[in-house]
Amino acid sequence: MATTAQTEQSGDRAKHVFVSHSHQDTAFCERLVRGLRAANMYVWFDEHNLGAGQLPNIIEQELRNSDTFIVVFSPAALTSRWVSSEWYAAWTLLDTGTLRRFIPVIAEPCEIPMLLRGLRWIDFTNQPFERAFEVLMRALTDSQSEQGGEPTTLPRVPKPPVQINAPRLPTHWEASATIRAHLVRGCFAIAWSPAGDLLASGSYDRTICLWKTQAPFEKQATFTGHSYGVDALAWSPDGKTLASGSTGQVARLWDIASGRNISRLVGHTGSVVDVAWAPDGHWLATASEDQTARIWEAATGRCVRVIQGHGGPLTSVAWSPDGQWIGTTSRDATIRIWRVDSGAQVMALAGHSQIVYCVRWSPDGRTIASSGHTTVRLWDGRFGEERAILHGHTGHVLRVAWRRDSALLASSSADRSVIIWDAQAGRQITLLGGHTDWVHGVEWSPDGNRLATCGGKDDGTIRFWSPA
Repeated sequence: MATTAQTEQSGDRAKHVFVSHSHQDTAFCERLVRGLRAANMYVWFDEHNLGAGQLPNIIEQELRNSDTFIVVFSPAALTSRWVSSEWYAAWTLLDTGTLRRFIPVIAEPCEIPMLLRGLRWIDFTNQPFERAFEVLMRALTDSQSEQGGEPTTLPRVPKPPVQINAPRLPTHWEASATIRAHLVRGCFAIAWSPAGDLLASGSYDRTICLWKTQAPFEKQATFTGHSYGVDALAWSPDGKTLASGSTGQVARLWDIASGRNISRLVGHTGSVVDVAWAPDGHWLATASEDQTARIWEAATGRCVRVIQGHGGPLTSVAWSPDGQWIGTTSRDATIRIWRVDSGAQVMALAGHSQIVYCVRWSPDGRTIASSGHTTVRLWDGRFGEERAILHGHTGHVLRVAWRRDSALLASSSADRSVIIWDAQAGRQITLLGGHTDWVHGVEWSPDGNRLATCGGKDDGTIRFWSPA
């Protein structure tokens, strides 16, 4: 055990500790608490089993008095409503700065809840108790431990995005260029290259075109091979490969340098309506009207997982910034969040009426945006709670896109308009008009200085927007 002298070397050490646990783990918890108290820390935990009548008020008081929250996880704790409510309340206090530290402890093999996986956690199951306790004591004296520590095996929280050069919240935008791209059959998908020098467009004319994103906006290449319309596009993170989805049930991978179709992803039995790359570029997710999402190994084109559970055709798919989760939307009016490694559903978000068209994580991972009937909705990226409903469109909201700094959100609609939103305030900044048909695509440039949009069958243009 750590000694008092060892722990008092830091002026920022934990002083008032709240320990949350299931009563089935009382023996482990008592041993843990004895060590903490021996280090001269005040520790509160429900050691007397006070009962439901007194607990809520006591818990609230002790949580607000605490600077550190430790939650002891085990299979029993995962099913305890008291443990769940305590760590949920503590997480809120951490978010507001009332708590300094939030440390999950693993007493028995189990899975940490999704929303806590980015935190530093201490595993007592794979090492002697004394050794794990020493690690815990270091966390309790480390001023960076509240959210900055690394878990032993789980991925770290995504780093804040690189600062972009565009003004943080420009309020006046105007069309800076228009490409007459697919005038016969319309433009239904666009995607910026990671370098920002090219924009890919997909059409129901069955072609994919690459365009220069600076004047004179020349066409650089045309990819052909799809037998049906192209409904979705996404660049690999390294910019070497383009993925496309088709109404003909097939997704394809294209080599940018040669223009060759290097892979056909076959397995869906309905139109492929969306494609999305994992952050590491090793995996690709597809969403289909066959009510499934699939995860593919990009290097081999092999389907490694089929995800299903929606009650209607899917409309979009997106990866979380840490690559551990995917979100899907459907005509069943729900957004669902799934574990990538197992395909298990972890959340179902309901609130939209009728169809939900699109889901996208903010780059900082804190917020999930979805679009539906005539609204955009913002959800807490950790708990799935609805945070805001954004009103402004008068038609179906088809797509949403985050700027890289997570400050601005853009949405495109069947009302032929695009709205740029202040994501933090949940308010409309500006409305962009000019398209003559449904706006099927909206994407930010990598540097955040421009927005690209595309119009459907009776439009076929790509428009670039910039701050005025």
